[in-house]
Amino acid sequence: MNTEIERGSLGDSFEDFLKEQGTYEETTEHAIKRVLAYQLEQAMKEQNIGKARWRSGCTPVDRSSTGFLTPTIRG
Repeated sequence: MNTEIERGSLGDSFEDFLKEQGTYEETTEHAIKRVLAYQLEQAMKEQNIGKARWRSGCTPVDRSSTGFLTPTIRG
């Protein structure tokens, strides 16, 4: 195997690649939202809270944030 590859010095980092493509900010934002949604889902499962029960305990402001956690697919 190439020693440059083994040491990890070959090429740019993935973050640099995304920055070059102009998608770093959008990709990072999307990844953070997905992690938060996953963590919320896991916490709800641990506490046996369904989506309907969770929504019923939220204020209108809280409910409006659920769209924030919904990933969107852009073409």
